[in-house]
Amino acid sequence: MANMKNFFILILLPFFNFFFVPVSGQSDSAFYYSEKILLPDLKSDLAFLASPRLEGRGTPGTGLEMAGDFIKEKFQGAGLKPFFRDYKQIFYQEMDTLLPVLEIGRHKYSFGKDYYTSFPKTRNKISSNNIVFANANGKDWPGTLKDLRNKILVLLPGLTNGDDSSEQKVSAGIIRAHQLGARAVLLPSCQFFAGKDKKEIDQLKDQFDNPDINSIGLPVICVSRAVILNLVGKNNFDSLMQTFEKSNLIRFAGIAISFRLKYRKAKVLKPVFNVAGFIPGKDTSRYLVIGAHYDHLGRMGDRIYYGADDNASGTATLIQLARVFSEANRNGHIPQMNVLFVAFTAEEKGLAGSDYFVSKFSSKNRIEAMINMDMIGRSDNNHRSAKDYVFVIGRDYNPGFWMSTLTDVENELPGFYADYSINAENDPELLMQRSDQYPFFQQEIPVLFFFDDMKKDYHLPSDTVEKINWDLLKKRAQFIFLTAYKISHKEVR
Repeated sequence: MANMKNFFILILLPFFNFFFVPVSGQSDSAFYYSEKILLPDLKSDLAFLASPRLEGRGTPGTGLEMAGDFIKEKFQGAGLKPFFRDYKQIFYQEMDTLLPVLEIGRHKYSFGKDYYTSFPKTRNKISSNNIVFANANGKDWPGTLKDLRNKILVLLPGLTNGDDSSEQKVSAGIIRAHQLGARAVLLPSCQFFAGKDKKEIDQLKDQFDNPDINSIGLPVICVSRAVILNLVGKNNFDSLMQTFEKSNLIRFAGIAISFRLKYRKAKVLKPVFNVAGFIPGKDTSRYLVIGAHYDHLGRMGDRIYYGADDNASGTATLIQLARVFSEANRNGHIPQMNVLFVAFTAEEKGLAGSDYFVSKFSSKNRIEAMINMDMIGRSDNNHRSAKDYVFVIGRDYNPGFWMSTLTDVENELPGFYADYSINAENDPELLMQRSDQYPFFQQEIPVLFFFDDMKKDYHLPSDTVEKINWDLLKKRAQFIFLTAYKISHKEVR
């Protein structure tokens, strides 16, 4: 009997395995993984992207670059493969700016090559016919330097290294120069002596990023050795430095030479980048693109346009979707096509990032569909009483592609509904054309645009984190994940 019992156990074991496999291996794996979207992660990622530190993520700008690097690290941590080198698709955006123009004597110098200066609050032209020299720490200055009104002061030896003591001495000299009425300070910099490139030259600004110096508004101009040599001649400069090394005093008080710093309007090109990572599918020539733009309006004067809903909400959701898709993939749920996650930049500059992405996409590959998330963290005025919804735009342009999938998803999330009321082709607000799905739509690629139609704080500094509806954002993220998961795991066309 024992042998017969073992025989039946062996026979029945495959049936038990069939009926009691883990949920993640069954046909409802999409719903299983949708519940792995984590609200604490959504909150922390969105809060960082919309924090004052990122200054509104304006294009281009330091805050935008920080946001892009943050997204790259999240994609990398999730296990996405880089779609571009280092995940970044770099292109250039033109921006209006003011550039300083420095002229000393008969020489006109190049910004970034010969000198660097941060931009003071006042950008009036500065001119003088008297340049004087002093040791950097502001101590033991000769009597001729007790009054620096209408004079340009050169602090020697300048920034000889990056240690704190060098910078502290320079700061002390700059503050005293301001107290004595100097028009500007010239500062020889070892950055130029070492032949640094322009990107590193730009970092000179950080060496004076302290309130004591910034508040006084005195122009500080870091200059190369060549500028100083043109100013006093090589023999005089060598004599100056020998005197300084012996006694820490400057004997060469001043020279009569014209100095002018002015600002001109200019257009410059600044690098910006889309961030893209992907999960390989069974057919590596086909793609589902899931996107959101991470830029916003930046800072205007003292006002930061935080862009919590527009579009830190979509970007934080994109990061979550990438993480959960990647986890499902590692557990054997390999999509039929590549799933490509793209954080677009410069959407607020006329869809520049998505337009560039589409224009450079390889003709050897095919984008099956594009899903875009832009403003999905709040409610519009017409849905205050309806708790769980999201506007879906694009379904009726390709109903054969989207309809059955969206119907299935709605059935799996009872109580949540997709609102198609602003989905019409004759939409007076032209919403289809106003976010990153549009360059794909123009290529006749099926697109879906998920949106909340928040208007109260649209493009205002008041679009802040505390106004995000977190529970609704998570449910929307689950709805979008289910839609993307089902599309990516079925054969199309």
